[in-house]
Amino acid sequence: MPQTDSTRRFVPRKTGDASPLGHLETAVMDVIWAAPGAVQVGDVHAGLQPDARGAYNTVKTTMERLAEKGILSRTRQGKAYLYRAAVTRDELERRIVSNALHRLVEQFPQAVASFFAQPELALSEDKLALLMEAVERRREHPNG
Repeated sequence: MPQTDSTRRFVPRKTGDASPLGHLETAVMDVIWAAPGAVQVGDVHAGLQPDARGAYNTVKTTMERLAEKGILSRTRQGKAYLYRAAVTRDELERRIVSNALHRLVEQFPQAVASFFAQPELALSEDKLALLMEAVERRREHPNG
């Protein structure tokens, strides 16, 4: 049975630019973004808060997946890898939000528009001004 507009669901792809990071991914990236240079898994594992630390192998797997997603870059040094952030925090946040919103607007343009127009959304004047500024920039430069 084909889906109609009312039955389509927003399902972001499981890539670094379409879905928010999980709790451990966020904690790992916080350690890496704060590091002055390249880090090894052990450095990140040691830098995590005890409640987020988990097993060394879990941190290693998380970092490998972040590298596969293009969020981290890695280079081999002997038997280990050195990891660096491939994107800044701001770049990653923009990619995630941009891709999620693009997909939502494509699938549900009326619902997205009405969401921002709802009085109960209670957007602050600052946030509303940011949205209006973004819309105006888009109108002035529709292709970029």
